[in-house]
Amino acid sequence: MENILKVSSKSSPNSVAGAIAGVLRTSG
Repeated sequence: MENILKVSSKSSPNSVAGAIAGVLRTSG
């Protein structure tokens, strides 16, 4: 999760949101 949060600061919110959503779906 830390890596995603760090990337979110530099990456575009949309890409990050999609990545996080994918992780949440996989984990949950």
